Amino acid sequence: MKHKIGRTYFIQRATITKNMLCAPLQPIPVGCGCQLCVGYQFAIINRQLPIIHYICTKQKILQMDITRVKESIERIENLSSTLGMEFLSTPEPDTCMARMKVDERNRQPFGFLSGGASLALAENLAGVASLALCPGKISVGINVSGSHLIAVEQGDTVTALARLMHKGRTLHQWLVEIRNEAGALVCSVQVTNYVLNARKDD
Repeated sequence: MKHKIGRTYFIQRATITKNMLCAPLQPIPVGCGCQLCVGYQFAIINRQLPIIHYICTKQKILQMDITRVKESIERIENLSSTLGMEFLSTPEPDTCMARMKVDERNRQPFGFLSGGASLALAENLAGVASLALCPGKISVGINVSGSHLIAVEQGDTVTALARLMHKGRTLHQWLVEIRNEAGALVCSVQVTNYVLNARKDD
C-alpha cells in the first residue's frame, strides 16, 4: 500500500517483532517500487501489528550512507571482519542492522557465543549507524552497557538491530537488540557514541 503526497511516497510497514524476524520477506510492490521498498516489505495479512509510515526518500539516503560506511570499513582488517560481522541496510530511518554467524571466531571455549563478542557487535553496529547519520564525522563509543539473556550455540546466526534513542549535537544513544534465528532476544545493549569532526588527514 502506498500514499503519494506531491512527489514523496510513503510506505506502510509493520514494526519488527519476534514473529516477523522469522517470517519470509514478501516481494510485493509497495512505496515507489525501488528495491529497498520492495525487498524489505513484510507480510502483514492477518497480523495484529502496529503500522508506522516512513518516507521512502529518507530510507534510500540511509541505505546509501550505510553502504558507503561499510565499504570504508572493509578496506582494512578490523574487529568487525575478525569476528565475522556483516552490516546490512534497513528500510527504517534511524536504524541499522547487522548479522554474525556464531563460529570459532566469536565463540567461547564451551561452544556458545561469547558475551564479549555480543557487546562488540552492538558497539560496532552503533558506530556504523552514527557514521551513516553524520557523514564526514567520526564516532567513538564512550559507554556500552548490556544484559545477556540466553545462550546461542555455535552454528546459529544472530541478528542485531540498532535503534536511535537520542541524537544530540555530539552524543548519540542507541538501543541494540541481538536475536537468534528463532527471533528470541539474546542480548540487549545500550551504546553511547561521541561524534566529532574528523581530522583533515583522516
